[in-house]
Amino acid sequence: MHRCTPLMIAAVFLLISCGGAPGIGERGQLVSGADQVAVATTEQAFDALIKAQVAKDAYGAGQLAVTGQVFLVPSNTSVLVLEGGALKTRVRILSGDKTGQSEWVPVEYVQRR
Repeated sequence: MHRCTPLMIAAVFLLISCGGAPGIGERGQLVSGADQVAVATTEQAFDALIKAQVAKDAYGAGQLAVTGQVFLVPSNTSVLVLEGGALKTRVRILSGDKTGQSEWVPVEYVQRR
């Protein structure tokens, strides 16, 4: 059983009340505040990337990239939202070299166009 903390509930409420990220079946763009956005090929790779970032484990994050589990796409890449969640979302890439691939990203990186 999962427990929702008050912070998680507040974050979800804020996303819903402010319009937040596009919903399932809606288009958006990837924006991280950098020139490129890291995307993960699987939900497990996404979780491993977040753990590596929290632990400041550059080697671990690099291993994910070397093995093809994580790669970079340009900021403002067009996407279609396939699955939503409070912290992560699965998107289909609609522009660039990775067009057609489905990937996992932090929900805050998916913005309305």
